[in-house]
This record gives sequence, C-alpha cells and structure tokens, in this order.
Amino acid sequence: MKFSFQSCIILFVASVIGFTSCKKLDDEPVRTGATLISRLYVSFSDYDQNNSALKNMMIIDPADTTNLDNIYQYLSPAKGGGPILFDAAARAIFQASVTAQDTFLQVIPFANEIY
Repeated sequence: MKFSFQSCIILFVASVIGFTSCKKLDDEPVRTGATLISRLYVSFSDYDQNNSALKNMMIIDPADTTNLDNIYQYLSPAKGGGPILFDAAARAIFQASVTAQDTFLQVIPFANEIY
C-alpha cells in the first residue's frame, strides 16, 4: 500500500489538530477546597401514631460529614416515609407517604433554621 504525499500531509495536519484540541482549557476557576453538600433528608417508613418517640424523618447537616453529631430527627405528619422534596423558595419540606392510609402530601414549614 502506497501513500501519496498529499495523504501524508493530510494525516499529519489531522494528527496535529487532534493532539492540540485535546489540551485542557484553563479558564475554569481554581478550586480552593472541597464543596460541602448542604443537607441530606432521609425518610423512614416506620410509623406509629401512639409512639411519638419513633421519628420518621432525619436531617443530616452537612451530608458529607464524618461524624454523627449533626443528625436531627423529627416526627413529620406523614404516616410513614416517602419521597421528600426541599424547596427553599417555599421555605418548606414536602413529604409524601408510601402507606395506603395516608394519601396526602404533607407540607412541613420551616420551624427553625435547621431545615
């Protein structure tokens, strides 16, 4: 198989363009430290309306902590656990239940700044 001079030039130019286009752009800001994930909301399906000690919602703040000192437990109005949505604009947490007895979407307004 014989290559012509034009084929060699085209292959060389394509290789140079390919290698130079893979260079990293340094226009991103320099990261000085790790960004903390603000909060993690956990919902539990355990629920007993006669036992207020059984909490069905937990907030871990910050979420990527290495110790367990920043865990806050709450008894939400949802009967059992389900999906949780935090909305800062509404200043509330929305929680649904997975049980058939509770078909409402519970709105939990901010009681304090832990939410």
